[in-house]
Amino acid sequence: MTPLLPIGLAAAACLLAPFAVRLGPARAGWLLGLAPLLATAWLLAQLPAVAAGAPPTWVHPLLPDLLGADVALAFRLDGLALFFALLVTGIGALILPYAGRYMADDPHVGRFLAFLGGFMTAMLLLVLSDDLVTFYIGFELTTVASFLLIGFKHSAAAARRAARQALLVTAIGGLALVLALLLLAEAAGTFRLSELTTRRADLAAAATYAPALALVVLAAFTKSAQFPFHSWLPNAMEAPTPVSAYLHSATMVKAGLFLLARLSPVFSGDPLWDGLLQTFGAATALVGAWMSLAVTDLKRVLAWTTVLALGLFTFLLGLGTPAALDAFFAFVLVHALYKAALFMLVGALDHATGERRLTHLHGLRRALPTLALAAALAGASKAGLPPLLGFASKEATYLATLDGPAPALHTALALVANAALVATAFLVALRPFAGPPPPHPPHRPGPALRLPTLALGLAGLLLFPLTATLGRHLVEPALAAALGRPASTHLAPWHGLTPELALSAATVALGWLLYRFADPLRDSAPTRLAYRVLAVAPDRAWARLELATFAVARWTVSVLQQGRLRRYVGFTLAAIGAVLVFTLWRNKILPDPPDLSEAPFYEWVLVALMLAATLAAAFLRPTLRAVLALSAGGFVNAILFLVFGGPDLAMTQFLVETLLVVIIVLTFARIPPTPEPEGPASRAAQAVLAAALGGGVAMLGLAALTEPFSTDLATYFGERSYTEARGRNVVNVILTDFRALDTLGEIAVVALAGLGIYLLLVTRARSRP
Repeated sequence: MTPLLPIGLAAAACLLAPFAVRLGPARAGWLLGLAPLLATAWLLAQLPAVAAGAPPTWVHPLLPDLLGADVALAFRLDGLALFFALLVTGIGALILPYAGRYMADDPHVGRFLAFLGGFMTAMLLLVLSDDLVTFYIGFELTTVASFLLIGFKHSAAAARRAARQALLVTAIGGLALVLALLLLAEAAGTFRLSELTTRRADLAAAATYAPALALVVLAAFTKSAQFPFHSWLPNAMEAPTPVSAYLHSATMVKAGLFLLARLSPVFSGDPLWDGLLQTFGAATALVGAWMSLAVTDLKRVLAWTTVLALGLFTFLLGLGTPAALDAFFAFVLVHALYKAALFMLVGALDHATGERRLTHLHGLRRALPTLALAAALAGASKAGLPPLLGFASKEATYLATLDGPAPALHTALALVANAALVATAFLVALRPFAGPPPPHPPHRPGPALRLPTLALGLAGLLLFPLTATLGRHLVEPALAAALGRPASTHLAPWHGLTPELALSAATVALGWLLYRFADPLRDSAPTRLAYRVLAVAPDRAWARLELATFAVARWTVSVLQQGRLRRYVGFTLAAIGAVLVFTLWRNKILPDPPDLSEAPFYEWVLVALMLAATLAAAFLRPTLRAVLALSAGGFVNAILFLVFGGPDLAMTQFLVETLLVVIIVLTFARIPPTPEPEGPASRAAQAVLAAALGGGVAMLGLAALTEPFSTDLATYFGERSYTEARGRNVVNVILTDFRALDTLGEIAVVALAGLGIYLLLVTRARSRP
């Protein structure tokens, strides 16, 4: 079995979704969830092989010798790929049943489930790719899938704006990534990720190393919502809740983290890499921590805590130590479980009560006991309370900061970030269920909304005793792939009485204080000011940038697209002429004038006739006379071809000139005259354009004639025409075999021209009385 199996199963779920909904949306969700469930089972079965250093691979060559290397469809299931693939499929197996029930009343639920399946496929393509080209395709497909899902409720202006913002911000990162990957491939001489990460010395010696590093960081920062690109993520809450649950836990935002982890063996330890990741990761974590306490909408609270977590993830990757990466993988796993559970909880509460605001939800524990239990488990894991997996993750984070280069500063950052996670865990998981019951009891959500939420909440509890086992079989292979060398994990359910335990206790105490004073803190002047500066201002800046972009686009269209063919042709020729003249000037192409002393008299006559025809075309009016004069010049040029031994070119030129005159004459007969006023400035501009374009082409032609003539092609075609194409006429073989597609295109052009002439003649005949 190959790594293609999970991708194929996810793609099957995507393709079958529109048909499966005919069984009913809820049933379709459970049925489609079998595909990622099977993929999860297969991935789990590969744990021993991956841990033993024998990752399953699959390679199919595509493009040989591109930039000195081979491009292939290559997939590899190493420890890092397996870790993220399990998150994608495992959580996807629960998201699809949940989504089928949540969106059951939507008439386009089949399309929605198909988009979710496409999201899963794109993410699996990304994490399993071992080739830079397929890796980039997966990276960009996650952007497209998130755009479709965030803007699924496209009738709402807010959803359209959020989808557009997510698309454009992450597309900027996509453009940066493709440049970075090309620079890395050229420097390393390979498109294979598994080979790229072993050629650090070659890459570090390349002049393109620093630009590639900066572009990779930019791509990851836009994808994983790092400050100052963070505002698109809270706005993406306009998406249906199943999208938010999947996007925040296992797909879109994890793509940037995967990119950083995958290329960590190449860049980790570089001061620029470490500095950027630590600085922006810390800033993002602090922004997310403060903003998560400044909002009341439960989905936005969770969105800002995702920003917090993403900043902490990036910060840990920036530390780059084995302990930091150990904590990174533990935290990614815990975050995926509790974040998906809490988003699904909020969706279920919204479905049951029609409300998502903290200030309007209370006393739901008796009416919704299953959701209350799921909330308690997921919230406790988020807060890092024992005996849940989040406790082990939090201790690993403190171990990494205490072992880092600046333990006091880094530990303080982790303490503040974790305290905010504790406070928001209590806000989301405790407040809606505490207090007096609501005046209007909610309706009870169906099993498809309750059971997946409870399953994810229980996962943090059931996996806690298996922390060490998870560390050895799941985290250690991922850790080795991210470090580029074997490493051991320190994950365990209990480390005894350690400084990390004391910090965990202090975190819970500080988080509880933040929770108790969350309302006055939210309403305080500093928090309101911070919200305007850190949340509202970046969003407004983006809105202004978007409006300015549209204004420039409208102005450009108003200038370039005025419905005048002459203007279109003029702009096109001006662009060609500018490029041509710049190229000649940049490369100092100034050929010597040709020796015309031995030119025979009849050649001078032909050149004089061609010049006369050209001047006549420039000055004759009306336009039809100019066209006939220009065509006369073309016929003279065909005679030149005959003189210099090119009868085939001459015949083609005669045919083209004849067809051109016929088409233009028939066209002019049907088009009413619409003369454009031409002043001196317009004529001067046209003269400059004609001189630049004509002179540039002439200079280029003369320069080409000064180059030594190579007979390599003639020799190549002469030697292979008979042996490979079984033809003795070399010209015919070139046209029908070596240049078959080009010849087919020429035939198509002539056929279309003939069809156009026929239609014009038929139309003219029918229009006569």
